[in-house]
Amino acid sequence: MDPRAASPRRRRYVATDTGGTDHGVIHWDGHRTWWERRGSGGVPLLLLPGGPGASSHYLTPLAERLSRERHVVRYDPLGTGHSTRERPADGWTVELFLHELDQVRQRLDLDTVDLLGHSWGGWLALEHLLRGARGVRGLVLYSSSASVPHTSRELRRLAADLPEADRQAIAHAEQTSAFEGLDYQRAVQTFLHRHFCRLDPWPAELNRQGFGFDVYQTLWGPSEITCTGTLADWDVSDRLGDVRVPTLIVSGAHDELTAPLQDELRDGLPDARRVTFADSGHMSHLEEPDRFARTVAEFLATLPTGPTGPTTPGP
Repeated sequence: MDPRAASPRRRRYVATDTGGTDHGVIHWDGHRTWWERRGSGGVPLLLLPGGPGASSHYLTPLAERLSRERHVVRYDPLGTGHSTRERPADGWTVELFLHELDQVRQRLDLDTVDLLGHSWGGWLALEHLLRGARGVRGLVLYSSSASVPHTSRELRRLAADLPEADRQAIAHAEQTSAFEGLDYQRAVQTFLHRHFCRLDPWPAELNRQGFGFDVYQTLWGPSEITCTGTLADWDVSDRLGDVRVPTLIVSGAHDELTAPLQDELRDGLPDARRVTFADSGHMSHLEEPDRFARTVAEFLATLPTGPTGPTTPGP
């Protein structure tokens, strides 16, 4: 649904402790979306998790840090975490998750908001803006991109640098669609420890509890390396010039969403700046948490304090 259209609100949610944490559930179209808000003050920052299929749990440390100085909201997308987990009749679609984002903004009174989208969450944020969303003051694209075909090309390039046995296992799995084999899973793990999260061991926030595997496999595919899902052709790289909000692009130097993908975002967006975290893969907010939170906070502090207008040209 176009967020510019008026929509009745069934309930206003107001934090009971404006300096602490509040949470609840939004009921809409037979679905339930779990949300949490922390802190107070300033323009709210809405966190859009990645995956697709990740709950917002892994973003909790970032929400905790940033909420010391501002109002931060996170939510579990449908199919994940504390939200409705059952597959809807029409399946998992980009349209469904865009509609959910509209509902979260409307029901939580996020009329003026900053967005931080991680990976798939960045794709969702770009779609939200390109479809005419209003009231978005600033955007943080965190380890994201503008094109799945370009992303797949870069993932292929990274996978080509894996050991020979891993490359053979990937090729065999993709030829036979046998993605559950141990050799393929070992190759994926090697890739993830190089480019997803380089910490050893991984933080507890990266456990798979609440992960929506059905969402992930439908929209993306069997692993980070192999995209076979419905997002395979998603590409807004030629429309980035229509995203008219100040944008911070952040990623890790070892990120699975590589430097050329970040360059494409920076070069295509009218008002963008880019920061790279030298010791990170795809999870900079966990790998370099203090520097990451400080970088985001400093960017948000540069944004105008007055009311925002349309974020994309009107029809």
